Amino acid sequence: MIYIFLFFTALIYFFFLIKNSGEESRIKVQNKFIIITSLSLSFLFMIYFFNNSFIQDRDEIQRISQKHEKLRNDIVKIKSNIPSLIEKLERMPDYYVGWVMLARSYQLTGDKISASIAFDKALKIRDDEIDIIQEYIYLLKDLDPKRNKNKITKLFDKIITSNSNNINTYNMLLNYSVEINDIELTRNTLEKIINETDIENKKPYIDALNQISSKSNFGFTVRLSSNWIKSYNQMKHIFIILKEDNMPPIAVKRVLGEDLKESIKLSSDNIMLSSDNIKNKSIRLIIKSGETAMVNDKLIELYKSELFKIKNNDDYYVEY
Repeated sequence: MIYIFLFFTALIYFFFLIKNSGEESRIKVQNKFIIITSLSLSFLFMIYFFNNSFIQDRDEIQRISQKHEKLRNDIVKIKSNIPSLIEKLERMPDYYVGWVMLARSYQLTGDKISASIAFDKALKIRDDEIDIIQEYIYLLKDLDPKRNKNKITKLFDKIITSNSNNINTYNMLLNYSVEINDIELTRNTLEKIINETDIENKKPYIDALNQISSKSNFGFTVRLSSNWIKSYNQMKHIFIILKEDNMPPIAVKRVLGEDLKESIKLSSDNIMLSSDNIKNKSIRLIIKSGETAMVNDKLIELYKSELFKIKNNDDYYVEY
């Protein structure tokens, strides 16, 4: 903003410098009006700039800057302390607090793989601290929510075993199952909630389970040509998506590019919770690729079909 102000100030200055060069040192009446107007506008512009800038918040900016500097210094200190902590753990491999400290240190320095290894060793020593288990779950989800599914579900089971009537834990597990599009895990979690005697207000979960059960007969097969597979099997993740225009996906299935084959089947397990009467919808088959295992706005579109009405156990052929 300050550069815009300086630019216009310099522009006005050079305008009058050129206009009055070689003239007598007097100012014409019409130029007086222009100068007064320009100075007034400049003054107003300065007031606007001051009120809409962060100059008046310089104390807050300085406080944030100091906080960030302290954080950077802390990270440097944490990095320097990691070797000594590792050395201590080599002498005391059952030091639970030390493994947790090491895991958190690695997290702060951005080494998520090493953090997961340290958390794993900590929980083998002691697995009764819910906060630590939840930290580990968040880390595993951040690394790869699908590939770490077995570890994540076992950790959720530990939390549920310690407090089986805590609906928040079940809801976290449900959200995770929807996040990775695992209908079987969603179904099993809903059944656990319904069968837990100490949980009240089960109607939403019963309705959700009935909704999933109503989709059990769905089947759809995508048949890929050999040329199509050869062209895209080097992609890391491939997403097979059925969706209406301008609507969220109805069904999603993810496969690794190296595992592409001529026949890919979508079943009721791949249908999202929010879809009803899929057979009556006009949908498209869309195939996308991505670097991560999650559906996001960074996916690259590889194929998009025309609109069609889906029937049960349909086959859809994709040519290159």
